[in-house]
Amino acid sequence: MWASECFSFAAYSLGSYHLLASTGEQAIRQGDSEIAEAWFNQAAEYWKQAIALTPGNYIEAQNWLKITRRFE
Repeated sequence: MWASECFSFAAYSLGSYHLLASTGEQAIRQGDSEIAEAWFNQAAEYWKQAIALTPGNYIEAQNWLKITRRFE
């Protein structure tokens, strides 16, 4: 049961990331870097939770977090 709950949350986080990142990218196009940063920070939080639940997965997300200095 726990494994399926982790998978469901990770899938939810993945979908949330894409929505938040898309919104952040839209804010950049509109010239609002402060709002974009807030959206990207929220996306980072979702990725951190997904990675914590399924270590070893989401290598690209882990790289993004490190490159953008959002990985703790």
